[in-house]
Amino acid sequence: MSLEHRKDERFEDIGRVDAQNLCVFPGVLVDISMLGCRIRFPAAFDVDMESDFELKITPARKYSLQNILLIGHPQWVKHEGESTEVGFKLLRSPGTRMLGTYVQKLALAEAEFEEEEEMLAQCAIV
Repeated sequence: MSLEHRKDERFEDIGRVDAQNLCVFPGVLVDISMLGCRIRFPAAFDVDMESDFELKITPARKYSLQNILLIGHPQWVKHEGESTEVGFKLLRSPGTRMLGTYVQKLALAEAEFEEEEEMLAQCAIV
């Protein structure tokens, strides 16, 4: 899915994702938003596109000390060698409120970073 078709902004992030009913190995969070996420798993496997999966996300960022428990429905799968990348649509989940807080913090961090980049670019011009 191209970025132009997304309803919300995705934030690049990293974290551990446990999805026991999908893959025995933990995956790595690639990006996340309120409506979806992308996860890379270190194994090649088939994904049941009709099932929903419990995703326990442990973000690596310091301002999220708790796991976020989400329910995801696969939207697409990409196999690359011995890895599998899955795009999920996030459904109403026990961790939806916690995800909202986390995404807000990611948005603030990105805005601060962009502001700093803009200030540095202005300093370079002078």
